Amino acid sequence: MTMNWHELALNPEALENLYETVPPLDRIRVFSLRLGDRGELCLRLDLPVFPDRPPRRWPREANTAQLVLTFWEVRNYTGRGWTNGGRAALGITRADGSLRVALDGIDEDFRHDFAAGFFRIDGVEAYRNDEGADNR
Repeated sequence: MTMNWHELALNPEALENLYETVPPLDRIRVFSLRLGDRGELCLRLDLPVFPDRPPRRWPREANTAQLVLTFWEVRNYTGRGWTNGGRAALGITRADGSLRVALDGIDEDFRHDFAAGFFRIDGVEAYRNDEGADNR
């Protein structure tokens, strides 16, 4: 049985509580990628679909959900290029006891990939996106 990307996280319920069906990460907007000194990589991105069950504490005018993923035990990192808010596809799969992660640009030419031991969903927030993309 193939697992959905979020089911590979240590805490998949962080998204399962918000969505009827957690969306694929095939058209995300990337905001940041940070490599830390403890072997972690933190990725901040906009999800392609606004949650079905947003928390009441989120702003009523919010139309975009932003996700923070932190990958631990990162190794074999390679990266080329970057984006200024362009769209990308993020793939997370399990193979040979570790995660394979690939971030590929759609609008721009960039690629970042690496292996990781595990990852967490470290935050989901919402904001009003006024750039014409309404994910509701």
